[in-house]
Amino acid sequence: MRRCLPPLPRHGRHAADHVRHPVVHRSTSLVLIVMLMGLCMGCIDCISNLGMINLFKNNVSPFLQAMHFSYGMGAFLSPMVAEPFLLNVDCSPFIDGYLVQNLNSSHNNMTVVTVPPSPDQLLVLQRESRLKNAFYIIGAIQLPVTILVAFVVFKKSLQMTGNFIERASAYIKESRLQETPREDGASFTSRCFTCGSNQTIILTLLAAGAMFLFDGLQSSYGGYVYSYSVKSVTGLKQSEGAVLNACFWGTFALGRLIAIVLASRFTAAFMLLVNIVGACVTITLTIILSGNHIGIYLGSCFLGLFLSSASPTVLSLTEQFVNINSSITSTLVVFAGIGETLCPVIIGNVSMTWPEGGLGRL
Repeated sequence: MRRCLPPLPRHGRHAADHVRHPVVHRSTSLVLIVMLMGLCMGCIDCISNLGMINLFKNNVSPFLQAMHFSYGMGAFLSPMVAEPFLLNVDCSPFIDGYLVQNLNSSHNNMTVVTVPPSPDQLLVLQRESRLKNAFYIIGAIQLPVTILVAFVVFKKSLQMTGNFIERASAYIKESRLQETPREDGASFTSRCFTCGSNQTIILTLLAAGAMFLFDGLQSSYGGYVYSYSVKSVTGLKQSEGAVLNACFWGTFALGRLIAIVLASRFTAAFMLLVNIVGACVTITLTIILSGNHIGIYLGSCFLGLFLSSASPTVLSLTEQFVNINSSITSTLVVFAGIGETLCPVIIGNVSMTWPEGGLGRL
């Protein structure tokens, strides 16, 4: 019962945080709410992956792909929920101010006029924006999930019978019987790394590094493809940039749907090899065809397709060689989260350092 309780408050808090977003008017409050959302999402991610692996063991691959497909589908649908409520107006001139160049026809002189920030105009645009409705809708969508998790948890608690103390005593006796005597000649590394053997540690670190790269690339491309396409691709409108983002996440969700079927027919190692080769080839072609209208569309679609099943395939492949427990699952999820955090920050700093083509260099 104790293992089943954590997802319930996390789901409820995550839905409540979406509802709180529109009523926040200060950056500090927004930062706290986003941090709380990240904490809840991290707990849900770790517990759900660990629960799936413990439940299905060696047959977990298609079920992991199905669960991560739902994640990709949510990433694809949420921008569509928010799009009707967007003003499609650039508010940065009203925040930072802007420059206006005037040409004097009589003297052929160019004068530059500095327009200061306009907080009043910004407030008018904020009142006209209906973006808060999108947060209300997304928060309401998550409420049925919270209710369903609550129903499963309480139903399981009612089915549990017997005395808890007796079960705990039996578990302690069984654990003592399974304990092996410690070897006096154990190596220094085996005494230090209490989480497992050297092979387990190496495989866990390799899997964590792969999760770091795949999730970092996924979040970076999904976050900056709009900015890169609008600035670098000739003849691309801002509305097309949003469509390009939807194409990436749409093929991302489609790839995870296809991976559910492929995971039952091919090994995880083969699928991971296809993901790596396909992503490398796609990124290379996208760099070669940078600035091309069709090239950026094809690159976004195929990159989303090949990156879609990479992370769940890494988890499935790791489970075949390592007896995954809560510590290993937490390590993989934490490294994936670090990749999602650091990679966009690095790309953002590079694009600020080299405004012209900075995103393309990455």
